[in-house]
Amino acid sequence: MGDNYFLLTNLLSEDEQKIITSIAAHLERGEKRVGIQQVATENFVSTATIVKMCKRLGFEGYSELYYYLSRQLNGRDERRNAENLKNLIDNYSDALIDDFCGLLKASRQEKMFTTGAGFSNIVGSYIAQRLSICGFMVFNNVHFYDYMLFQDAHHLPGGSEPSVMFAVSQSGETEPVLNDVRHAQQHGHKIMAFTKRGDSALARLDEPDDSLKLGWPELDRYGVFGRQRVCVVAGRPGCGKTDFSLNLASRLSKKYKVYYLTLEETAEALMDRILSKVARIDSGKITNKNLDPHERQIIDNAAARLRQHHNMMLDADSNLTIDGLEAKLIQHKPDIAFIDHIGLLSPTDPRQTEYQRISEITRRLKVAAMKMGIVIVELCQINRSGVKGNEGRFCNLEDLRGSGTIEQDANSAIFVENRRTEDSKELRGEDAYQDTAVMYAKNREGPTGVVSMRWQPQYHQWQPAPKEDFEEIDQMNWPQ
Repeated sequence: MGDNYFLLTNLLSEDEQKIITSIAAHLERGEKRVGIQQVATENFVSTATIVKMCKRLGFEGYSELYYYLSRQLNGRDERRNAENLKNLIDNYSDALIDDFCGLLKASRQEKMFTTGAGFSNIVGSYIAQRLSICGFMVFNNVHFYDYMLFQDAHHLPGGSEPSVMFAVSQSGETEPVLNDVRHAQQHGHKIMAFTKRGDSALARLDEPDDSLKLGWPELDRYGVFGRQRVCVVAGRPGCGKTDFSLNLASRLSKKYKVYYLTLEETAEALMDRILSKVARIDSGKITNKNLDPHERQIIDNAAARLRQHHNMMLDADSNLTIDGLEAKLIQHKPDIAFIDHIGLLSPTDPRQTEYQRISEITRRLKVAAMKMGIVIVELCQINRSGVKGNEGRFCNLEDLRGSGTIEQDANSAIFVENRRTEDSKELRGEDAYQDTAVMYAKNREGPTGVVSMRWQPQYHQWQPAPKEDFEEIDQMNWPQ
């Protein structure tokens, strides 16, 4: 058997890995002999299961396995043991070890958490034990979300205190582990992930954030504008989703190449909205060309700033099909594309039902985003059932028109909502605004939540609400 033993441990079942870990733990404590019955009892398996595992690994029985493990753990040839350990770890590299050691060195004074489930929890416990011996402050089997709730409930200062989380999951899809990681990231803490699957959700969460940034921390923390992703923006008629999307596009165009397609307005109308936002001049005056010389000069200056500092193309085509849209995306090669809205794209086949048409559109836009490495933002309408009689709540994913395919193909979904309270007042004056909010209802790569916003329709301007308004929105009757 020899050195090949460690290679075969990658083929063990979860119960078998627990058995090996249990035996190793006894040996590390210096115990001279641990019988097969004791190991079986500790791991809730039969002795026959252990014997079967031993024979599958090439040993005559439990005694030979026990002797071999004892020799491996207590052997004098440290160099040989190190090489065996490298074989045990999939995709081992000295660079990864250096990164791990560098993280430990940089986080010497910070709190540390381990999270895992099943066998992964045993690995997490081992990590915590070893780090504790080295003098680190490590919390094991403490879910990060519960810890943060405790901090908040007792008004303790740890909420913004930096920390490190070691997340362990063989599959990379264990939901409690993913939840802990998402909450830790939401609070700005460092993550070190251990998983066998490089394409898993945990591996993706551990990757550097490559999302396009708005410059609004309140929204950027959700990280929905990652490349090769599709984001849905939806809301009731008149809720301001076009204004909201134009605000996103305008801010992103300072750093990235933006393509904005409208299927129900003209490009000139969109430009008037953007100029109103930048110049803070009532859009009605711009549309009706009712500007005095001073206002006209402000508009000219705003247009000059847009040409100089923004990289955005506005396009209008009311008869565009998905074939034509794909051709435009290939032609312009944007970093992010806004489609306002996908329900107005013309069918490629007139015999298609609405469901078939929407299915084809969302599927092909998803493929386009992945192939071209861009972000696609799909503006969507709400079903009538999601509008009538539901003014007091956020819409949800089921309210999307053609919801099955839109939700399935999207990486994230944002709902825009007016906050119609009993004491709401009619918009008056230059500084008047409408209380609104955006809900991140779906986010495969990050957290979900609600952000309080202020919308000034007269200027087509959206802004995150002042911080004091954030607690207020939590008291509103929005669905979870």
